Amino acid sequence: MSHINVYLRENLGNISVKNISIAPQIDEKKLNNAIKAFSYTGNPNSVIALFDNTLLGSGKDGLLFTGEQLIYRPSFSDPIKVTYNSIACVEYKEILTGSKQDKIERTIELTTHDGSVVSIANMLELNYQELTEILKKAVSDFDDYKEEKQLISIDEMSECLKVAYVKAIINMAYDNDDIVDNKEFAEILLLMTRLDLSTESRFILRAYMASTDEVTTLEQLVAEIDSECPVGQVKSLHISLTKDLINLYLSTGGASIQDFAFFQKNRHLLKVTDEEVELTLMAIQNDHNMLKDDFTDDQIVNALKALTAKAAAVGTPLAAVYLSGSVVGMSAAGLTSGLATLGMGGVLGLSSMASGIGVAVLLGVGAYAGVRKLTGTNEITRSKRRELMLNEVIKQTQSTISLLIQDINYITLRNL
Repeated sequence: MSHINVYLRENLGNISVKNISIAPQIDEKKLNNAIKAFSYTGNPNSVIALFDNTLLGSGKDGLLFTGEQLIYRPSFSDPIKVTYNSIACVEYKEILTGSKQDKIERTIELTTHDGSVVSIANMLELNYQELTEILKKAVSDFDDYKEEKQLISIDEMSECLKVAYVKAIINMAYDNDDIVDNKEFAEILLLMTRLDLSTESRFILRAYMASTDEVTTLEQLVAEIDSECPVGQVKSLHISLTKDLINLYLSTGGASIQDFAFFQKNRHLLKVTDEEVELTLMAIQNDHNMLKDDFTDDQIVNALKALTAKAAAVGTPLAAVYLSGSVVGMSAAGLTSGLATLGMGGVLGLSSMASGIGVAVLLGVGAYAGVRKLTGTNEITRSKRRELMLNEVIKQTQSTISLLIQDINYITLRNL
């Protein structure tokens, strides 16, 4: 990510105690409201922060920040867009008002290179001076302003992080019986495929599975994941790792989270709450339910709405649960941009990356026929929807087999 995105994400939290939300922890409904009210036409994933200046918390007034611009929407007024590279000067001003001159009216004046002035005022519980300093530095210390995704799927992260992530899963597989059995191995291979690991990384992981005497502790692996993690995404990564650990446990015969010894003894490293664990369980169950022949379209929609509501209540973006892709073989990477092209930005009350994942899980990576069904313009039977889902699982399996063949060739060449 460019430095301006990181800088703003790290510092904007200081401008208010309760009215500022920083990506990826922006409430989905509030973000949807802001996208429309602020007339923001970019990718919702690019929103860095939202200052909500409404009394009821709707997100329809205030300040919206991206890596390229600030959008200011006063109450009952049209939004004003100011790009950082157009700002010539940022000034904080105080004016005494009232009959006794005993009230202070605070404003931030943004003067652009063409001489126009935008005055930011009447903000609820905003630290004007702090925001002034942040904007001054944004204008003076940076020259590359670019809107970028604030929540990145794991397959787009560093190879070092991805290797540590899969090693954590391997550790769990070994913990219960000192062996990676066939089911565990299959799940690990599918995860490696979803994360788009390089051939060399896959070789490293296979060697790791074969070297039980050289196991890296989970504490070391989590520390490595945290150090390689993009700024602001540690919590999301921990939730995603929790989901993949639980999925492997349940997929290989586990029944109760309370009996999941590896997770319980290492849970303190991941710092996940009971509510966050419940959210991951709901997501896993939903993913598998959608492959059942007797799970109707209405049930799917209701389940996704419940999952979205749960994520909002927990304060966790739904996309965080799907950073490594769906457990039924659908990757998060690329879904948002493809679905945004089809205009699916606000389906089921979701936004940004969560829209892509939600719609993809619902319909099989946004197959066009499925999208038309969701919008009510076409009819698709439950069996057809299930067929789309199964096709994606087949594709995932085929990709894994293809990578296995590549790995065999790679290992053969290494030994020549």
